[in-house]
Amino acid sequence: MFRLTIWTFTAVAVATCLATPQASAAVLAHPAASTLLSTSVAPPFSIPLSACGGVPGGEVMNTAAVRKCVGAISDHGGGTLVVEPGIWLTGAFNMTSAMTLFLSKGSVLKASDDPADFPVVPPLPGYARGRELPGPRYGAFISAYNATDLTITGENGTIEGNGQRWWDIFHNKTLLHTRPRLIEPMFSQRIAIKRVTLRNSPFWTVHPYACDEVTVDELTIHSPLHSPNTDGFDPDSTTNVRLTNSYFHVGDDGVAIKSGWDDAGIHFNRPTLNVYIQNLTVISHTSAGVAIGSEMSGGVGNVTVQDAFFYQCSTGIHIKSSVGRGGYVRNVVIDHVRMHGGGVALEVNDFYGDHPGHFNKSAIPIVGDISFKNFHGDSLKQAADFEGLKSSPIFNLVLDDVSLHAEKGFKCSNVRGKATNVFPAVCDELLP
Repeated sequence: MFRLTIWTFTAVAVATCLATPQASAAVLAHPAASTLLSTSVAPPFSIPLSACGGVPGGEVMNTAAVRKCVGAISDHGGGTLVVEPGIWLTGAFNMTSAMTLFLSKGSVLKASDDPADFPVVPPLPGYARGRELPGPRYGAFISAYNATDLTITGENGTIEGNGQRWWDIFHNKTLLHTRPRLIEPMFSQRIAIKRVTLRNSPFWTVHPYACDEVTVDELTIHSPLHSPNTDGFDPDSTTNVRLTNSYFHVGDDGVAIKSGWDDAGIHFNRPTLNVYIQNLTVISHTSAGVAIGSEMSGGVGNVTVQDAFFYQCSTGIHIKSSVGRGGYVRNVVIDHVRMHGGGVALEVNDFYGDHPGHFNKSAIPIVGDISFKNFHGDSLKQAADFEGLKSSPIFNLVLDDVSLHAEKGFKCSNVRGKATNVFPAVCDELLP
């Protein structure tokens, strides 16, 4: 049975947080707090981090202060934690239901880079082990479990993942457990992230897992282009997702839509459905602008990407799976996308991905009903690569109004579909 220990907060800690007149005055007088009291849909309780004993400057560890504030919010049935201007260093923590994390202008919530400041938690049920190593994994910097109505927003304040030490440990092969995600709500509903900047995640940046109703808007993610596995936004076994008006500069896929890994994902059987992406810019020299998979064993369906721009990405759109994954990818619409520079514009590949160990060779992925419309790219290495399985060809692949100026054209095998108004000339399998 999958379990995650949530930090608890005693009444004494909460009372201490709010006991002093100065703290009470800070709660009532903080300008961001008063603004939120009049505009937020969260319950009308708001508290600045300093009122719980937080100290800015980036030197003092504020984990206890953050947890006190979260405890106070929980006791009030919800509310807002205001991160004031300055650098606030802290270890990992959990959000609670009906909570808003508000990052004021000039604020930086900075993650500790000491593994001891992160809990070691069980693997996700759709993975059955850590993604990088067998066994448990490090919990995320900001987590939530079985929560509702979570918001991370503000005046474009920053959550700093402080990932360099984690990347070094990864490269040196001294990692004890899979690295922590930056933000990971799990089994939660109604999650909103808006108008914040996320930097230097140790691993995947935003990873909603087994969630419903996830809305992301005006999100900036920035990690070095060669930082390992710093995906931007990875909805996983999650439904009803909306990502708009965002900019990602990352070391892996800008977006990677997932639903579990091999047998564990098949048995968990929780697909990712109804994903809408609009007005997204991605820069990623090593990976895709938007990917589906390769962990897609629970199934992925009803994905729309509109009005996106990919700059110097290794792949524009990458749908990836392999024998052993099982699952399906169905009903994908890619419309009005521009790509400048980089590798392959369009790739659907059933020979991609690693396995956690022994895998079931009879678990064959089903991939089809994919439409690329109004997709235009230049200065590319290859136009497209479509490689299905002989036992399960890619089906109903449709291209319409596609122009891809590349050194190489189309590569196709075990694919069925049609193409109209496409440059360069398509492979025979896609001729009308």
